[in-house]
Amino acid sequence: MNLWALSTKDLTRLLRAALLGATTELAALALMATAAWLLLRAAEQPPLAALCTLALPRDGRVRSEVAA
Repeated sequence: MNLWALSTKDLTRLLRAALLGATTELAALALMATAAWLLLRAAEQPPLAALCTLALPRDGRVRSEVAA
C-alpha cells in the first residue's frame, strides 16, 4: 500500500484548497495595501471632498465625480 497515493477526488480537493488559500492570501494583501493607501492619504490631510469620489444624486443613479 502506497501512503502517498492520492485518488483523483483527493487530488481535486487538494488543488481546490490550495487555490482557495492562494486567493485568500491575495485578498488579504489587497486589503492591507488599501488600508496603507488610506492611512497615507489621510496623513496628507486633504480636504474631505477629495476623499469622496462617489456621489449619490437625488435621482438614485450612481456616478463617479472627481472633486476639484
